[in-house]
Amino acid sequence: MRDLQYYKKYYREKYPNLSDKQITDLAKAALAKDSQNASATNTLPSFGDTQSESTAGTRGVLVGFGLTDKDGNDLYIMPGLFPQFMTTLSVKNPKAYNTILTNVYRATGTKYKDPNTLGTWLQGVGRNLLASSRQDATAANISMEALVNANIVNRGTAGIFGTGEEPNIPTRQIYNIPTADIAAKIDKDAQSILGRAITDDDKSQDWYINLTNTISDMYNKGIVTKTKVVKNPKTGKKERQVIQTPGFSEEKISEVRTKALEEADPLGFERKQNLDFANWAMQKMGGRG
Repeated sequence: MRDLQYYKKYYREKYPNLSDKQITDLAKAALAKDSQNASATNTLPSFGDTQSESTAGTRGVLVGFGLTDKDGNDLYIMPGLFPQFMTTLSVKNPKAYNTILTNVYRATGTKYKDPNTLGTWLQGVGRNLLASSRQDATAANISMEALVNANIVNRGTAGIFGTGEEPNIPTRQIYNIPTADIAAKIDKDAQSILGRAITDDDKSQDWYINLTNTISDMYNKGIVTKTKVVKNPKTGKKERQVIQTPGFSEEKISEVRTKALEEADPLGFERKQNLDFANWAMQKMGGRG
């Protein structure tokens, strides 16, 4: 924990020619800034372990709204904990709570009067999102915030804060995948398909440059989320449907990598196939020649 003495020592070493008073003033200003940043940080209210309801290895749903866990990482919560979480959040971090309350009102037209009721609504949304993520891996990267914002429509009130978004504008969630991550997956596939790693010479070739650009473009298509109001044939009541259209899939990207590697080095691909077959045959024969 940084204190006044820490900053005095820091500024004394950095500015040896300043007076003691100047050093003290700088240290006090830095300490005040630390305190201000700490109070403004949205952290997880310490009401309990949000991972305790973990089912089938899942860590819950991504919350968003700038909320983080105690380590500063993106906050994930099991849907069943939302009523309790929102009740605590309304006390511990009213600014974040009011942001969620406002966005949910603008998305649904319903003013939830207490945190528990709001949390119950979020619980239902979270369960739907969690169920989708178990069927489609891309849904696991969608936050509650993104879903709520995708549902925001202009109801003639322009929202509580008067922002007035146009109704039913699709939301596109873009995946900013670092180039190094794309290169690492190409290299891993090359070792599996060609039996060798990607070289610097490979990286200068048109096929490699085109491959990385193609994969980057696929990620940039992201996931488009649209909403529409439909009548439930069973209940006869209107409900809002959220339709998500992925612009890519990891399976498709893997196919693109495989095809590009096979075409770039057909001899290496054939040699690796022959080697794999020989190893397989040796195993079948128990290692006998």
